Formats: sequence, structure tokens, C-alpha cells
Amino acid sequence: MVEQRQVAERYRVAGNEAFRAGQYSEALRCYQLGTDAERTNIALHANAAQAALKISCFVQAIEHCDKVSSWAHHRPVTRHVRRRATSQRMKST
Repeated sequence: MVEQRQVAERYRVAGNEAFRAGQYSEALRCYQLGTDAERTNIALHANAAQAALKISCFVQAIEHCDKVSSWAHHRPVTRHVRRRATSQRMKST
């Protein structure tokens, strides 16, 4: 469990670095690898949604936002709701 969390954290950090460098596809890849290690990591799914949105992968962004919604029902997380709405709107155009 601890090892999975550490692997997920390494991918999150790598994804954040790629995202800051404007390498959104690489960031998404890192975030998704992180979710493979820790499937219920809200931060990874939220970050993956943002990276998917940046490269116009709206269906993937919606899927990641839905996962955040299903796991974060006990605390307010508004960014994923906004990202999901943006993804849905862009997908429809």
C-alpha cells in the first residue's frame, strides 16, 4: 500500500513537471500511470482531467472528473466540476 502510494506520487510529480513544461500528452501519460498504481488518488485523476482537457481529449477528461466526483462526495471539490463542464461543452461543439 505504501509502495503503491510512493509510485503514484512519483508519477504525479513527473506529470506536474511535464504539465508545467507544456508537455500535456506526457503529463497525461504520467498521471494515468499513477492512477494504475493508486486507482482512487483524487489528485491524479483531477490532474489527468486537466491534462486531457489541454489536449482536447474531452471524453477522457470527463471520465477522470467522474471518478473524482464519485470519490470526493464527502468533501467539496469544485475544480473537477468546472473541468467536467468545460469538457462536456467542448465535446458537444
